[in-house]
Amino acid sequence: MATLTWTGANGSMELPIEEETTIGRTPQNTITLSDPRLSKTHARIVLEGDAWILHDEASQNGTFVNSKRQSVCRLADGDVVRLGPVELVFHEGDPGASVAPGPTRAATATTDDDDDDFFFDPGSEDFDRASQDGRDVLTMHALDAASVQKMQTPSSADDKALSRRLAAGFAISRATAATLDLSEMLGRVLEALFDIFGGAERGYVLLAEPGSDEVQVAASRRRDAAQEEEISISSTALKQVLSRREALLCMDAAADARFSSAVSVADYGIRSMMLAPLLFRDQVFGAIHIDTLDRFAGFTEADLELLAFAATQVAGAVANTELHNRLVETARMAAVGETVAGLSHCVRNLLQCIRAGAFLVEGGLEKSELASVRTGWEIVTERHALMEELVLDLLQYAKPRKPHYELVDINELCEKTCTAGADSRQMDITVQFHPDPALHFVEIDPKGIRRCLLNFVTNALDACASGGSVTVETHLLQNEGLVQIVVADTGCGMSKDTKAKLFKQFFSTKGAEGTGLGLTLSKKIIEEHGGRIQAQSSEGEGATFTVSLPATRAGRN
Repeated sequence: MATLTWTGANGSMELPIEEETTIGRTPQNTITLSDPRLSKTHARIVLEGDAWILHDEASQNGTFVNSKRQSVCRLADGDVVRLGPVELVFHEGDPGASVAPGPTRAATATTDDDDDDFFFDPGSEDFDRASQDGRDVLTMHALDAASVQKMQTPSSADDKALSRRLAAGFAISRATAATLDLSEMLGRVLEALFDIFGGAERGYVLLAEPGSDEVQVAASRRRDAAQEEEISISSTALKQVLSRREALLCMDAAADARFSSAVSVADYGIRSMMLAPLLFRDQVFGAIHIDTLDRFAGFTEADLELLAFAATQVAGAVANTELHNRLVETARMAAVGETVAGLSHCVRNLLQCIRAGAFLVEGGLEKSELASVRTGWEIVTERHALMEELVLDLLQYAKPRKPHYELVDINELCEKTCTAGADSRQMDITVQFHPDPALHFVEIDPKGIRRCLLNFVTNALDACASGGSVTVETHLLQNEGLVQIVVADTGCGMSKDTKAKLFKQFFSTKGAEGTGLGLTLSKKIIEEHGGRIQAQSSEGEGATFTVSLPATRAGRN
């Protein structure tokens, strides 16, 4: 006696087969399997002589024996016959006492309606029952947020489901931890999901616009990169996911009456699809959509559980990324506020000096005193030059730039800069230059380094206003691949508090005479070269600034 055994909604089932046994979706068959992926009469098994022959009845989704699609096939003991999601095992003799006898009809591949983890709303306008051949067939399954929370407890899953969930969790964690760029992160998430769900052909991550009903596609992926990038998502299902915070599964969209006229489903040939909300701490950030066009590779309730579980991890990562972006934006706005405050202070001081110079000019003109006019005009032009320098420094500081490298004789550049700095201050202070004869041409941005060096030299001269000297030296550190420029003075030195604020924007010890951006900009230019700057000083004992630069551009990579 030949038998078929399978697992249905009521557990293990067994049926002795007759000389002709039909299997399909409608109750007229010998074995009824209520799954929309099966045809009305999907297949039949016929005894021909002493052989049992399986015939596929031109079914839409095919009949498989031992994972190979067959039209006509002789069955052997132990063969596994798959129709849609249901697997039936053929036994040519007694299958054994381990299989409990069951009813000869009714084997549903869908989840039992009494299962608390899944629920259906037959009264819903969007998710009513689809009538096919006089029978009600549920093709849409919903998994609510509370059920997803249950899945966080390992004891609630069998070993296979738990193992799969752990592997998926690890893959999603790797994808979300790799970057804080939202677009890149979501792209990595879709790659991980395609590895998890081997039958997935298209995937989308949709993010909801805060405070509105609009949803934008933030990332998309197709297994076949040659396919045209056309977004095809059921708006009905998406609204359900976002409003009810449910993960949804449609096992066979083409067989579902709700989608028979939907362009996104019918025209694009979607066979099975899953949607899961990106839910984190009661906030819905969007949804993940996975579908397949392969009529032989539909998704299951276990897949839906796994996608819902993965979506909770993705939602947490999206929330963290948005928090990071807000913190960065807050820090940026704080920096802008600090910059504006510092700039306003500098401009106010310069304007006060210009007003004082203008007052001298007006008084000199009224009294015809040319000396007062000349003095006042010198104040105005000097402060105007300082204001222009402040604006240029601010633009240079705020704008990211790359050095324009040239081969430059560093000793010659330093010598000319020292001379220009001493001449600009017209002070009776000795400026000495000691070049390293082994050092000549270095690849640097000459304008940037000249500006830095001029800042250091003029600051040193100002520190020696009450007496002292300034020394500039160059050194080639051959073993380290570095060039050093050292600017030292014997002036007033700096306190610990001043040293701590030395490179802070808009900090200056010169009052209205300084912009507070010179050293900040110098540090930025040196770091753009891949170099570093060090300052050593004690109050009353002078100061030394050491600039270290890579000798070649290759040393900066």
